[in-house]
Amino acid sequence: MTLAILVWARVWGGLESHVRDIAATALEDGHHVCLACVGDETARLFEGRAPGATIRIIEPPGSASNVRRWYTQLRSLGADACIFEKGTLHTGSVAMDLAARLAFKAFVTIQQLEPPALGRRTTRWHAGGLLPGLGLWWYRQRFSGWLRSLAPSRTICISNAVRDALRTDYGFSDRRLVVIHNGVNVERFTSGRNTEGSEAAHSSHAAAMTLGTSARLVQDKGIDVAIRAVHLLKTNAPEKAVRLLIANDGPERKHLEALVEQLGLCDRISFVGFQPEPAAFYQALDILLVPSRIEAQGLIVPEALASGCLVIASRVGGIPEMISAPELGTLVPPDDVPALADAIDRAVAMPQEERDFRAAAGRRHVETHFNARRQGRAILALVEGLVAGA
Repeated sequence: MTLAILVWARVWGGLESHVRDIAATALEDGHHVCLACVGDETARLFEGRAPGATIRIIEPPGSASNVRRWYTQLRSLGADACIFEKGTLHTGSVAMDLAARLAFKAFVTIQQLEPPALGRRTTRWHAGGLLPGLGLWWYRQRFSGWLRSLAPSRTICISNAVRDALRTDYGFSDRRLVVIHNGVNVERFTSGRNTEGSEAAHSSHAAAMTLGTSARLVQDKGIDVAIRAVHLLKTNAPEKAVRLLIANDGPERKHLEALVEQLGLCDRISFVGFQPEPAAFYQALDILLVPSRIEAQGLIVPEALASGCLVIASRVGGIPEMISAPELGTLVPPDDVPALADAIDRAVAMPQEERDFRAAAGRRHVETHFNARRQGRAILALVEGLVAGA
C-alpha cells in the first residue's frame, strides 16, 4: 500500500512526533510512505526526521474552498490512502476534506486535540430581558464542525474524551468515530535518573528534588499553576529543596518569567527552552508535572512514565485514561494550586522503594497500552481494511 500522511504544521510537537512514528511503522511493514506537507514550513520540520519517507509539498490554494486545486495536488501523490493528522477540528477546510475523499480509496483523519468548547447556546437577552436570543452563532459553529465529519471514512480520536466531545458537541456519527490512543517508541526512553549529558540537568542542584514540565507555553498548559504551587511549597515547607525545570517555549514565556521573578523563585525555577532530546530531559527529572487546563491526551505522560518519572497531572481530558491506576501517577483538579503543591509534597516524601515500584509499573503500562508500534499498526489495519473495501 502507498500511504500519504497529510500534515499542516509550524512547530515540532506531539502531532509531528505521531506523524513520524506512523511513517516509521508503515515503512517497517513494507508500505510506501509519502509525507504530504502543506507549505514549505511544514516540509522543513520533517527534513531528516522521517528517513525512508518521500516528502512532497502541497501548496495551499489561493482560496481554501478550491476543491479542484486541492484534488489535483493530492491525486498527484499516487497514494492508495490518506491519513490527515489534524491539530484542531478546523485544521484545513471542508474543500480539502472533500478533495481527499475523491483522490484516495480511503481517507482518514486523526483528531489530536479536543474540539473547541461550544459554550452556552444563549448568552444575550432581548425585550428588557424577557426573550432569550436564538444563539445563531452557536448553531453556525456546531454546523461548521459537523461538516468536518462528512468526508472522512473514519475519524480517529486519540482519547475517549476527544470522541465524546465530537459526538456530543458536534454531532459526529458514532459509526465513524474510532479511539486509538497515541503511543510512544518505548525504546527511545530509558527508565532511571541520569543527569549526565543533559543540558537541562545543569540548571538543577544535585541535592534538590527535580520537578519538570514540558509544553508549549500557552495558557491551556497551566504552567502558571505549577509555578504558584512551587511558591506555595516554598512558603509552607522552605526546608524542602525542590527545583522546577520548564522546557519549551511559547507566547506566555515572558509573562511566566515575570511571575517567577515576582514570586522570588529565580533560585528554584529555570526556563531551559526546547529540548532536542526529550529522553535526556526526562532522565534529569524525579517528578513530571502536567498542570494542563485542557489536554486531549498528549505524549508527555507516556514518555515520562517510560522514563521512570513520577507523574502528577490534572484530571482533564484524556489524562485519566493514561493515569488509570494510583501506582501510575497522581491526578489533581485543574487550576488547584494547593492540591498540586500537596501532591508534590507527598511525592517528594515518598520512600525510594515506592518510587522504584511506580517507575516499573509505569514503564510496563506504556509498553502494553501506549506503544507507538502497536498503535501505529492499529491505524494501518484500519486504513488497509477501508482500502480493501473500497
